[in-house]
Amino acid sequence: MLNRRPAFLSLMLGMACVMASGCADAASRVGEVAGPAARAVTSILPGRPQQDGPVAVEVVRDGDRWTADFTLNADAPVWAFQVSALRARLRTPWRASQWRVETPGVMLDRIGAYDVLRSSDGGPAPRQIRISLTPAAGDLEAEYAPALMFSDGAVALYSNQFDLIPLPSVAAARSLPADLNGVTIPGGASAGARGGRARPGRAPVRAG
Repeated sequence: MLNRRPAFLSLMLGMACVMASGCADAASRVGEVAGPAARAVTSILPGRPQQDGPVAVEVVRDGDRWTADFTLNADAPVWAFQVSALRARLRTPWRASQWRVETPGVMLDRIGAYDVLRSSDGGPAPRQIRISLTPAAGDLEAEYAPALMFSDGAVALYSNQFDLIPLPSVAAARSLPADLNGVTIPGGASAGARGGRARPGRAPVRAG
């Protein structure tokens, strides 16, 4: 469907399932309580933020410009990205060189094992946050690449990179275990994050 908007990429939820078997089983384990690890995380999130539905994210490609507009669903000062793997070999965060926060009062930071969005003054982050993206190919440690670049100029983005965890403090982010498998956490998949490919130009592309 064509309209006058910039290219809208509605990212395919669980795009990784196309590339790997056993994804459904793995997904079914997310959110299950698994002994002491789950209890430890619960204990560091007392009075965790009340959420109003899922986080929404809209990714738009307009020529060479990419933006991701997040609509948060809770008043929290820190939001951790569930998928925060480091670059393979370099062992450095990849978002720092590919993402830039445009919303005043919000910072992209690395705390513990996670990339996070946090407010600069310690108060709740704005409910609306815009980030400019520069998708690039590259391998991550034990995780899918955030972007796949195709010879025709199309780009596919891995949807899980947009999933967020609302946290009450920087200390809570620092206390999150690096492995969240079987750990009960607030947050989850971002609504609107459904996979697909976006080509150069202004014609909208929807997939999923």
